[in-house]
Amino acid sequence: MGMRLQRRIRVAPGVRVNLGLTGISTSFGPPGASITAGTRGISSNLGLPGTGLYHRQNLGSSSGNKRKHSPGEAASVGAASGVKVGVKSNGTVSITHEDESPINDDAFVRRFKRERRGEIMEWLRRQCEEADKEIAIICEIHAQTPPPDRQPAYTPKRFTEESPNMPILKAPGFWARIFPAVRQKLEARNRVIAQNWAQNHQAWEERKRKCERADASQIKLYTESRLGGTAGISAFLEYWLPTLHWPRETLIEFDVSQDGTTVNMDVDLPEIEDLPENHPRMSSGQMRVVMNKFTDKRKRHNYARHIHGVLFRIIGECFASFPQVAIVVASGYSQRPDHSIGAVNDDYLLSVRVMRSVWSEINFDDLGMVDPVPALERLELRRDMTKTGIMRAIRPFTPIGVV
Repeated sequence: MGMRLQRRIRVAPGVRVNLGLTGISTSFGPPGASITAGTRGISSNLGLPGTGLYHRQNLGSSSGNKRKHSPGEAASVGAASGVKVGVKSNGTVSITHEDESPINDDAFVRRFKRERRGEIMEWLRRQCEEADKEIAIICEIHAQTPPPDRQPAYTPKRFTEESPNMPILKAPGFWARIFPAVRQKLEARNRVIAQNWAQNHQAWEERKRKCERADASQIKLYTESRLGGTAGISAFLEYWLPTLHWPRETLIEFDVSQDGTTVNMDVDLPEIEDLPENHPRMSSGQMRVVMNKFTDKRKRHNYARHIHGVLFRIIGECFASFPQVAIVVASGYSQRPDHSIGAVNDDYLLSVRVMRSVWSEINFDDLGMVDPVPALERLELRRDMTKTGIMRAIRPFTPIGVV
Protein backbone atom coordinates (compact mmCIF):
# COMPACT_ATOMS: atom_id res chain seq x y z
CA MET A 1 0.00 0.00 0.00
CA GLY A 2 2.98 2.31 0.42
CA MET A 3 5.05 3.94 -2.30
CA ARG A 4 2.11 5.82 -3.86
CA LEU A 5 4.19 8.89 -4.61
CA GLN A 6 7.07 9.44 -7.00
CA ARG A 7 9.93 10.98 -5.02
CA ARG A 8 11.64 9.25 -2.12
CA ILE A 9 14.10 10.48 0.45
CA ARG A 10 15.68 8.80 3.43
CA VAL A 11 16.11 10.62 6.71
CA ALA A 12 18.87 8.88 8.65
CA PRO A 13 20.04 9.23 12.24
CA GLY A 14 23.60 10.00 13.26
CA VAL A 15 25.46 12.80 14.95
CA ARG A 16 22.34 14.94 14.86
CA VAL A 17 21.25 13.50 18.21
CA ASN A 18 24.20 14.00 20.53
CA LEU A 19 23.58 13.05 24.13
CA GLY A 20 27.25 13.27 25.06
CA LEU A 21 28.00 9.60 25.69
CA THR A 22 30.55 7.58 23.77
CA GLY A 23 32.31 4.35 24.48
CA ILE A 24 30.45 0.94 25.26
CA SER A 25 28.10 -1.24 23.29
CA THR A 26 24.88 -1.62 25.21
CA SER A 27 21.20 -2.04 24.52
CA PHE A 28 20.13 -2.65 28.12
CA GLY A 29 18.78 -6.10 27.67
CA PRO A 30 19.59 -8.94 25.32
CA PRO A 31 22.23 -9.18 24.00
CA GLY A 32 23.45 -6.89 26.80
CA ALA A 33 25.58 -3.87 27.54
CA SER A 34 29.29 -3.45 27.89
CA ILE A 35 32.11 -1.12 28.77
CA THR A 36 35.77 -1.58 27.92
CA ALA A 37 38.55 -1.10 30.43
CA GLY A 38 42.05 -1.04 28.97
CA THR A 39 45.26 0.92 29.14
CA ARG A 40 43.38 4.09 28.12
CA GLY A 41 40.75 3.80 30.82
CA ILE A 42 37.13 2.71 30.82
CA SER A 43 34.95 3.54 27.83
CA SER A 44 31.31 2.90 27.06
CA ASN A 45 28.87 2.53 24.18
CA LEU A 46 25.12 3.02 24.20
CA GLY A 47 22.70 1.83 21.56
CA LEU A 48 18.93 1.63 21.72
CA PRO A 49 17.24 -0.99 19.55
CA GLY A 50 14.97 0.41 16.89
CA THR A 51 16.23 4.00 17.12
CA GLY A 52 19.53 3.92 15.26
CA LEU A 53 21.11 5.87 18.11
CA TYR A 54 24.65 5.00 19.11
CA HIS A 55 27.05 6.81 21.41
CA ARG A 56 30.63 6.30 22.52
CA GLN A 57 32.59 7.93 25.35
CA ASN A 58 35.78 7.51 27.33
CA LEU A 59 34.84 7.42 30.99
CA GLY A 60 38.26 8.37 32.32
CA SER A 61 41.82 7.21 32.60
CA SER A 62 42.62 4.07 34.46
CA SER A 63 46.08 5.30 35.42
CA GLY A 64 44.97 6.08 38.94
CA ASN A 65 43.87 2.48 39.46
CA LYS A 66 46.85 0.70 37.97
CA ARG A 67 48.52 -1.93 40.04
CA LYS A 68 51.18 -4.51 39.43
CA HIS A 69 49.88 -7.92 38.48
CA SER A 70 51.77 -11.12 38.58
CA PRO A 71 52.75 -12.62 35.21
CA GLY A 72 49.95 -15.14 35.57
CA GLU A 73 47.36 -12.44 36.14
CA ALA A 74 48.52 -10.39 33.16
CA ALA A 75 48.28 -13.40 30.92
CA SER A 76 44.80 -14.19 32.21
CA VAL A 77 43.42 -10.70 31.65
CA GLY A 78 45.17 -9.97 28.41
CA ALA A 79 46.91 -6.61 28.62
CA ALA A 80 46.53 -5.94 24.89
CA SER A 81 42.85 -6.72 24.62
CA GLY A 82 41.73 -5.08 27.88
CA VAL A 83 38.71 -6.03 29.93
CA LYS A 84 35.06 -5.72 28.94
CA VAL A 85 32.49 -4.96 31.61
CA GLY A 86 29.04 -5.96 30.48
CA VAL A 87 25.45 -6.11 31.64
CA LYS A 88 23.78 -9.47 31.18
CA SER A 89 20.15 -9.85 30.20
CA ASN A 90 19.29 -10.33 33.89
CA GLY A 91 20.95 -6.99 34.76
CA THR A 92 24.02 -8.35 36.53
CA VAL A 93 27.54 -7.21 35.66
CA SER A 94 29.84 -9.52 33.74
CA ILE A 95 33.63 -9.24 33.37
CA THR A 96 35.20 -10.72 30.24
CA HIS A 97 38.08 -10.18 27.87
CA GLU A 98 37.45 -7.44 25.31
CA ASP A 99 36.63 -10.13 22.74
CA GLU A 100 33.97 -11.37 25.24
CA SER A 101 35.82 -14.59 25.99
CA PRO A 102 35.60 -15.53 29.68
CA ILE A 103 38.28 -14.64 32.24
CA ASN A 104 39.15 -17.79 34.16
CA ASP A 105 40.57 -15.98 37.18
CA ASP A 106 37.82 -15.48 39.77
CA ALA A 107 40.17 -13.64 42.12
CA PHE A 108 41.00 -11.08 39.43
CA VAL A 109 37.32 -10.60 38.54
CA ARG A 110 36.43 -9.93 42.19
CA ARG A 111 39.36 -7.54 42.56
CA PHE A 112 38.47 -5.74 39.33
CA LYS A 113 34.88 -5.19 40.45
CA ARG A 114 36.09 -3.96 43.83
CA GLU A 115 38.72 -1.55 42.48
CA ARG A 116 36.55 -0.24 39.64
CA ARG A 117 33.28 -0.21 41.57
CA GLY A 118 32.93 3.57 41.50
CA GLU A 119 33.53 3.80 37.75
CA ILE A 120 31.23 0.91 36.94
CA MET A 121 28.43 2.22 39.17
CA GLU A 122 28.72 5.68 37.61
CA TRP A 123 28.62 4.18 34.14
CA LEU A 124 25.51 2.15 34.98
CA ARG A 125 23.80 5.25 36.39
CA ARG A 126 24.60 7.33 33.32
CA GLN A 127 23.47 4.61 30.94
CA CYS A 128 20.11 4.46 32.72
CA GLU A 129 19.78 8.23 32.38
CA GLU A 130 20.72 8.17 28.71
CA ALA A 131 18.25 5.39 27.98
CA ASP A 132 15.51 7.54 29.52
CA LYS A 133 16.62 10.50 27.37
CA GLU A 134 16.45 8.39 24.23
CA ILE A 135 12.98 7.16 25.08
CA ALA A 136 11.99 10.80 25.58
CA ILE A 137 13.40 11.68 22.15
CA ILE A 138 11.21 9.01 20.58
CA CYS A 139 8.08 10.19 22.39
CA GLU A 140 8.78 13.93 21.99
CA ILE A 141 9.90 14.06 18.36
CA HIS A 142 7.23 16.71 17.67
CA ALA A 143 8.76 19.13 20.19
CA GLN A 144 11.29 20.43 17.62
CA THR A 145 8.62 21.37 15.08
CA PRO A 146 9.08 24.93 13.77
CA PRO A 147 6.14 27.34 13.69
CA PRO A 148 4.63 27.92 10.24
CA ASP A 149 5.93 31.50 10.05
CA ARG A 150 9.58 30.58 10.71
CA GLN A 151 11.25 29.65 7.47
CA PRO A 152 14.47 27.64 7.67
CA ALA A 153 17.48 29.91 7.43
CA TYR A 154 20.10 28.88 4.95
CA THR A 155 23.60 29.26 6.36
CA PRO A 156 26.27 29.34 3.66
CA LYS A 157 29.00 26.80 4.11
CA ARG A 158 32.34 28.42 4.73
CA PHE A 159 35.49 26.82 3.47
CA THR A 160 37.69 27.07 6.54
CA GLU A 161 40.59 24.89 5.46
CA GLU A 162 43.76 26.98 5.30
CA SER A 163 45.92 27.00 2.20
CA PRO A 164 49.10 24.89 2.43
CA ASN A 165 52.02 27.11 3.44
CA MET A 166 54.56 27.92 0.77
CA PRO A 167 57.70 25.96 1.63
CA ILE A 168 60.98 27.78 2.20
CA LEU A 169 63.48 26.30 -0.20
CA LYS A 170 66.99 25.84 1.03
CA ALA A 171 69.46 28.26 -0.54
CA PRO A 172 72.79 26.96 -1.85
CA GLY A 173 75.46 27.08 0.79
CA PHE A 174 79.21 27.26 0.58
CA TRP A 175 79.74 23.66 -0.50
CA ALA A 176 76.91 23.78 -3.04
CA ARG A 177 78.55 26.74 -4.72
CA ILE A 178 81.85 24.90 -4.95
CA PHE A 179 80.75 21.38 -5.80
CA PRO A 180 78.23 20.91 -8.69
CA ALA A 181 77.11 17.51 -7.35
CA VAL A 182 76.11 19.03 -4.02
CA ARG A 183 74.28 21.83 -5.81
CA GLN A 184 72.43 19.39 -8.07
CA LYS A 185 71.34 17.32 -5.07
CA LEU A 186 70.06 20.45 -3.31
CA GLU A 187 68.20 21.63 -6.41
CA ALA A 188 66.61 18.20 -6.86
CA ARG A 189 65.46 18.28 -3.25
CA ASN A 190 64.00 21.76 -3.71
CA ARG A 191 62.17 20.66 -6.86
CA VAL A 192 60.55 17.75 -5.03
CA ILE A 193 59.46 20.05 -2.20
CA ALA A 194 58.07 22.61 -4.66
CA GLN A 195 56.25 19.94 -6.68
CA ASN A 196 54.68 18.45 -3.55
CA TRP A 197 53.50 21.88 -2.46
CA ALA A 198 52.09 22.61 -5.91
CA GLN A 199 50.13 19.34 -5.89
CA ASN A 200 48.80 19.95 -2.36
CA HIS A 201 47.89 23.54 -3.24
CA GLN A 202 46.08 22.44 -6.40
CA ALA A 203 44.10 19.85 -4.43
CA TRP A 204 43.26 22.52 -1.83
CA GLU A 205 42.01 24.89 -4.54
CA GLU A 206 39.83 22.15 -6.01
CA ARG A 207 38.28 21.43 -2.61
CA LYS A 208 37.62 25.15 -2.17
CA ARG A 209 36.01 25.45 -5.61
CA LYS A 210 33.89 22.35 -4.94
CA CYS A 211 32.66 23.82 -1.66
CA GLU A 212 31.87 27.17 -3.31
CA ARG A 213 30.02 25.47 -6.18
CA ALA A 214 27.97 23.41 -3.75
CA ASP A 215 27.18 26.52 -1.74
CA ALA A 216 26.11 28.45 -4.82
CA SER A 217 23.91 25.53 -5.84
CA GLN A 218 22.22 25.42 -2.43
CA ILE A 219 21.66 29.19 -2.43
CA LYS A 220 20.01 28.92 -5.83
CA LEU A 221 17.90 25.99 -4.61
CA TYR A 222 16.81 27.88 -1.50
CA THR A 223 15.94 30.99 -3.53
CA GLU A 224 13.92 29.03 -6.09
CA SER A 225 11.99 27.21 -3.38
CA ARG A 226 10.88 30.58 -1.98
CA LEU A 227 9.38 31.42 -5.38
CA GLY A 228 7.16 28.34 -5.31
CA GLY A 229 6.50 25.85 -8.04
CA THR A 230 6.69 22.09 -8.01
CA ALA A 231 10.35 21.80 -8.99
CA GLY A 232 11.64 24.27 -6.39
CA ILE A 233 9.63 22.77 -3.53
CA SER A 234 10.56 19.20 -4.44
CA ALA A 235 14.25 20.01 -4.73
CA PHE A 236 14.30 21.82 -1.39
CA LEU A 237 12.48 18.99 0.39
CA GLU A 238 15.09 16.56 -0.92
CA TYR A 239 17.78 18.82 0.51
CA TRP A 240 16.14 19.92 3.76
CA LEU A 241 14.44 16.86 5.25
CA PRO A 242 17.61 14.72 5.46
CA THR A 243 19.25 17.47 7.56
CA LEU A 244 16.69 17.13 10.38
CA HIS A 245 17.52 15.67 13.78
CA TRP A 246 15.90 12.26 13.63
CA PRO A 247 16.04 9.24 15.99
CA ARG A 248 15.72 6.47 13.39
CA GLU A 249 16.13 5.94 9.69
CA THR A 250 12.87 6.86 7.96
CA LEU A 251 11.75 6.59 4.36
CA ILE A 252 9.55 9.43 3.11
CA GLU A 253 7.77 9.53 -0.25
CA PHE A 254 6.39 12.86 -1.40
CA ASP A 255 4.96 14.76 -4.31
CA VAL A 256 3.88 18.36 -4.88
CA SER A 257 0.68 19.44 -6.61
CA GLN A 258 1.06 21.05 -10.02
CA ASP A 259 0.20 24.51 -8.69
CA GLY A 260 2.70 24.19 -5.81
CA THR A 261 0.12 24.76 -3.05
CA THR A 262 -0.16 21.20 -1.71
CA VAL A 263 2.47 18.75 -0.47
CA ASN A 264 1.53 15.06 -0.25
CA MET A 265 3.67 12.81 1.94
CA ASP A 266 3.74 9.12 2.81
CA VAL A 267 5.92 8.09 5.75
CA ASP A 268 7.20 4.60 6.44
CA LEU A 269 6.58 4.37 10.18
CA PRO A 270 8.43 2.03 12.53
CA GLU A 271 6.76 -1.12 13.77
CA ILE A 272 5.76 -1.16 17.41
CA GLU A 273 8.34 -3.91 17.95
CA ASP A 274 11.07 -1.40 17.06
CA LEU A 275 10.38 0.73 20.11
CA PRO A 276 12.04 0.06 23.49
CA GLU A 277 10.31 -2.64 25.46
CA ASN A 278 11.74 -1.70 28.84
CA HIS A 279 13.59 0.98 30.75
CA PRO A 280 16.53 0.30 33.07
CA ARG A 281 16.85 1.36 36.71
CA MET A 282 19.80 1.08 39.06
CA SER A 283 19.34 -1.44 41.83
CA SER A 284 19.79 0.46 45.09
CA GLY A 285 23.37 0.13 46.32
CA GLN A 286 24.08 -2.84 44.06
CA MET A 287 26.17 -3.27 40.94
CA ARG A 288 23.11 -4.29 39.02
CA VAL A 289 20.52 -2.91 36.60
CA VAL A 290 16.84 -3.75 36.98
CA MET A 291 14.96 -3.94 33.70
CA ASN A 292 11.44 -2.59 34.12
CA LYS A 293 9.35 -3.86 31.22
CA PHE A 294 6.77 -1.52 29.76
CA THR A 295 3.22 -2.79 29.98
CA ASP A 296 1.56 -3.48 26.65
CA LYS A 297 -0.68 -0.45 27.20
CA ARG A 298 2.28 1.84 27.94
CA LYS A 299 4.15 0.55 24.91
CA ARG A 300 1.15 1.19 22.67
CA HIS A 301 0.86 4.66 24.20
CA ASN A 302 4.52 5.37 23.39
CA TYR A 303 4.05 4.04 19.88
CA ALA A 304 0.95 6.16 19.24
CA ARG A 305 2.69 9.26 20.55
CA HIS A 306 5.74 8.58 18.38
CA ILE A 307 3.97 7.99 15.07
CA HIS A 308 1.63 10.94 15.60
CA GLY A 309 4.68 13.01 16.50
CA VAL A 310 6.47 11.95 13.31
CA LEU A 311 3.62 13.20 11.11
CA PHE A 312 3.26 16.32 13.26
CA ARG A 313 6.94 17.18 12.76
CA ILE A 314 6.96 16.55 9.00
CA ILE A 315 3.78 18.57 8.47
CA GLY A 316 5.31 21.43 10.41
CA GLU A 317 8.51 21.35 8.39
CA CYS A 318 6.51 21.63 5.16
CA PHE A 319 4.48 24.63 6.30
CA ALA A 320 7.55 26.39 7.70
CA SER A 321 9.62 25.77 4.56
CA PHE A 322 7.08 26.96 2.01
CA PRO A 323 4.85 29.98 2.73
CA GLN A 324 2.92 29.30 -0.48
CA VAL A 325 1.86 25.78 0.61
CA ALA A 326 -1.72 25.88 1.89
CA ILE A 327 -2.41 22.15 2.42
CA VAL A 328 -0.32 19.20 3.56
CA VAL A 329 -1.61 15.65 3.23
CA ALA A 330 0.48 13.28 5.35
CA SER A 331 -0.11 9.53 5.74
CA GLY A 332 1.82 6.97 7.73
CA TYR A 333 2.07 3.26 7.01
CA SER A 334 3.83 0.34 8.65
CA GLN A 335 4.72 -3.23 7.75
CA ARG A 336 2.48 -5.63 9.61
CA PRO A 337 1.86 -9.36 9.25
CA ASP A 338 -1.38 -10.65 7.75
CA HIS A 339 -1.77 -14.03 9.43
CA SER A 340 -4.69 -14.96 7.18
CA ILE A 341 -2.40 -15.25 4.16
CA GLY A 342 1.01 -15.46 5.82
CA ALA A 343 2.32 -12.24 4.26
CA VAL A 344 3.45 -8.80 5.38
CA ASN A 345 1.40 -5.80 4.25
CA ASP A 346 2.03 -2.07 4.16
CA ASP A 347 -0.89 -0.95 6.34
CA TYR A 348 -1.75 2.72 6.60
CA LEU A 349 -2.36 3.56 10.26
CA LEU A 350 -3.17 7.26 10.12
CA SER A 351 -3.71 9.92 7.51
CA VAL A 352 -4.22 13.64 8.05
CA ARG A 353 -5.14 16.55 5.80
CA VAL A 354 -4.16 19.93 7.19
CA MET A 355 -4.99 23.49 6.18
CA ARG A 356 -2.35 26.11 7.01
CA SER A 357 -4.95 28.32 8.69
CA VAL A 358 -5.87 25.55 11.15
CA TRP A 359 -2.23 24.53 11.70
CA SER A 360 -1.35 28.10 12.68
CA GLU A 361 -3.70 27.87 15.69
CA ILE A 362 -1.30 25.52 17.51
CA ASN A 363 0.81 27.10 20.27
CA PHE A 364 4.30 26.57 18.89
CA ASP A 365 5.83 28.63 21.71
CA ASP A 366 5.33 25.74 24.15
CA LEU A 367 5.22 22.44 22.28
CA GLY A 368 6.10 20.66 25.51
CA MET A 369 2.47 21.19 26.48
CA VAL A 370 1.20 19.79 23.16
CA ASP A 371 0.30 16.13 22.87
CA PRO A 372 0.61 15.15 19.18
CA VAL A 373 -2.17 12.57 19.46
CA PRO A 374 -5.06 14.94 20.30
CA ALA A 375 -3.34 17.66 18.26
CA LEU A 376 -3.87 15.64 15.09
CA GLU A 377 -7.34 14.58 16.21
CA ARG A 378 -8.57 18.17 15.89
CA LEU A 379 -7.56 18.13 12.22
CA GLU A 380 -8.98 16.08 9.35
CA LEU A 381 -7.70 12.75 10.60
CA ARG A 382 -8.37 9.22 9.43
CA ARG A 383 -7.40 6.69 12.09
CA ASP A 384 -8.85 3.60 13.73
CA MET A 385 -7.35 3.38 17.21
CA THR A 386 -8.92 1.74 20.25
CA LYS A 387 -8.84 3.27 23.74
CA THR A 388 -5.97 0.95 24.61
CA GLY A 389 -3.90 2.11 21.64
CA ILE A 390 -4.43 -0.78 19.21
CA MET A 391 -4.31 0.57 15.67
CA ARG A 392 -6.13 -0.95 12.72
CA ALA A 393 -5.47 -0.37 9.03
CA ILE A 394 -7.29 2.54 7.38
CA ARG A 395 -7.74 3.98 3.90
CA PRO A 396 -5.62 7.15 3.62
CA PHE A 397 -6.57 10.44 2.01
CA THR A 398 -6.04 10.55 -1.73
CA PRO A 399 -3.07 12.75 -2.74
CA ILE A 400 -4.14 16.15 -4.06
CA GLY A 401 -3.11 17.45 -7.46
CA VAL A 402 -0.73 14.59 -8.32
CA VAL A 403 -0.81 13.26 -11.86
